Amino acid sequence: METILLFFLGFFILVRGARFLVDGAVSISKTLGLSSWVIGVLVVGIGTSIPEFSINIVSALKETDIGVGTLLGSNTFNILFILGLSALISPALIRKEWVVKDFVLNLCAILVSVLFLVLPIFGDTSYVGITTQEAYFIFSLFIVWILYMLFRKPSYSAEEEESSKHFKLWASLLMIAGGFLGVFFGAQWVVSGAEHFALFLGISAHIVGLSVIAIGTSLPEISVSLVAAYKGRTDIAVGNIIGSNIFDFIGIIGTAGLISQIPFDYNLLLDTVMTLIAGIFLISSMYIGKKYTLTRSTGIVFVLTYCVYFVTIIVRAPF
Repeated sequence: METILLFFLGFFILVRGARFLVDGAVSISKTLGLSSWVIGVLVVGIGTSIPEFSINIVSALKETDIGVGTLLGSNTFNILFILGLSALISPALIRKEWVVKDFVLNLCAILVSVLFLVLPIFGDTSYVGITTQEAYFIFSLFIVWILYMLFRKPSYSAEEEESSKHFKLWASLLMIAGGFLGVFFGAQWVVSGAEHFALFLGISAHIVGLSVIAIGTSLPEISVSLVAAYKGRTDIAVGNIIGSNIFDFIGIIGTAGLISQIPFDYNLLLDTVMTLIAGIFLISSMYIGKKYTLTRSTGIVFVLTYCVYFVTIIVRAPF
């Protein structure tokens, strides 16, 4: 009972901590004059991925495969379910610049990390997963992406900069510090609770990561994107998901791999392919039907595709 309470308490602290961290980071970014798309992709995208980041760091320290399962499940959920649901709420007009740059970068980030997870490229060729050498390479891509986003000057209108709260500098820094503490301790409780759940139910830890934890850690993304979609803020609704996914695959895997080698379980191969398919679906949808538009019909296809995929996760869990 104590483990279950800590598991759900950990989730609550994890999500609330991420929210404080995002609000503080966005406030500081506004002060620095960053565009809303850059804030959506870089600041909010990374901020809403802090739960996944924390869980992967703890997973790396404990040498479990919960982290990789969480990333794969979360990214597939982000693209197919959250963007699909956002499109149902408000069809999104996507700028060509976002598609040819950021959507492509999203797919490249997934593809590079997947190749390193599945194939031995650098380091110990007998090791299946991310070696330390591969982690250095992936992390260097993350640094390049950060610099690219910071120095990139996309065009945007003045109306796009109206939303989001501004806080005093000391309050923003306090929110960021408190948010980091929340997600750090929350992640430890979630991972420990997930391990106990898996043991109690007699299922693999990565199944718990793909389902319960993946959806749970995507709560910040779904809350941000759905509210932004309702307000007609495509830059935040879509940018949040794209930034989160890119950060997940090159930022989180790169960082966690520097702490400890990341093992890959071939039972996750289907889920890895599904994440790639989701990225391809997203780019393809921009050229099918109404160009550069995430339509309601596309949203329906995305959500239904995720539901079918989720059934495969449940079927693979031996009860």
